Amino acid sequence: MRALRLIVRRSIFKVWLLGVLGLPLIFIAVDYVWGTFGFLDLFGSWAYGSKEVEAFEPRDDVLVAILGALGVVCTGFTLKEVVAPRRLLVADDDGIHVPLRGPLRGTDGISWYQVKELRAEDDALLIEVQSRGDLPEDPWGARWIDERTLRITSAWWDRTPESAIGRIQALGFRPLIAPAPIADDQLLAAIDEAHAAGVEMGSEEAGGEATEIATAVAIEPELAPAAPTPEPPAPTERVTTEELAEPATEPAAHDAEPAATTIESDTQFDAELDRALDQLLETDEDE
Repeated sequence: MRALRLIVRRSIFKVWLLGVLGLPLIFIAVDYVWGTFGFLDLFGSWAYGSKEVEAFEPRDDVLVAILGALGVVCTGFTLKEVVAPRRLLVADDDGIHVPLRGPLRGTDGISWYQVKELRAEDDALLIEVQSRGDLPEDPWGARWIDERTLRITSAWWDRTPESAIGRIQALGFRPLIAPAPIADDQLLAAIDEAHAAGVEMGSEEAGGEATEIATAVAIEPELAPAAPTPEPPAPTERVTTEELAEPATEPAAHDAEPAATTIESDTQFDAELDRALDQLLETDEDE
């Protein structure tokens, strides 16, 4: 999956206009040297009324050479931009990348932690940074308008600065808040506390590990280890109603009489059942 990013190139319309301007300059230089097209003869007839009069002087050789070189540069630049257009600005997850050191050098990156604000002006994009850092003092195609604001010319861009800022916001690229710097004394105090806590936990090795963690957290807060997941509470014993209703191991004295009465009633029932069976057998024998 391709990462989302904004790429700003040179306006193809303006590039083609530059190429169209360069072609006539090349034609004039070729016609001046070799007389191939006859343009300059027409100019002599128009200026002096006769082709016999010399329309140019030897010093015009320098002017024609300059015009021819300029035409070649314009046409060559147009062909280069059509085949391999140069990126004038790139915005991605890492920040904004702009060529500030010349047309043949690479780009300079400005991270989102370093970007404080983006603003648009007429034919310019303003980037307010936290600090200049490694950015050049005399940037190519841009200039510092104050200590922390970089003005980048957008006259050749294929989109306006307002459109570029809107696209950056639509892609979710926004200036980030850098972690607050920690003072040296606070850093040393945190390291000492972590080392002491690690030693109390059992060993010098644990203290050293705690010191490394504290140092990393102080410098890069996002490197802090995740908080341990709390263990679920142990299940409590549930007492059923049957357990609550169980009699004591030593029954009370008043419970003895009902138990004896129950035993006696069972014995009488068995005796009466036996007598009934005997009577039934005797009746069968008589019959």
